[in-house]
Amino acid sequence: MTSEQTNNGRESDSPQPIRLRGVTLDGRRQLVSYRGEQAALTTRETELLAYLMRHPDQYFTAEQLVRRAWQAAKLSPEELRIYVHRLRRKLAPLGLPCKLIGRQWLGYRLEVEPSGTARMWKPVHDSLIVAYRWLQRGGRRRSVGS
Repeated sequence: MTSEQTNNGRESDSPQPIRLRGVTLDGRRQLVSYRGEQAALTTRETELLAYLMRHPDQYFTAEQLVRRAWQAAKLSPEELRIYVHRLRRKLAPLGLPCKLIGRQWLGYRLEVEPSGTARMWKPVHDSLIVAYRWLQRGGRRRSVGS
């Protein structure tokens, strides 16, 4: 076990807040702040946001997030969707430079607003990931009713 992990494998609540593009997440106080505005989070919301802030712009399936952010195989993808919805609702008024994105076939990610030419490559990158996962599944369309 690494020094960053405690509490049954979860990454510990760092004494230092996590910062990303001006957004600060204080894991101990369970507060996210941006430009003087704050939002209180639950423990699960804090753990989810902390994991995504440590891995910005990376897609994770629901199963991966449940395992990696919470170390809880008992939570279902539907329960994760509820936490994502609540987290989005709490973060929306803050006007963050990042969004919690969910895409079918890809999963969830914390999308940091790109600058310059990086913005135009994002749709191409996402399309390539979808195509790769489709090919991994055998490249067949799912038939309705089977």
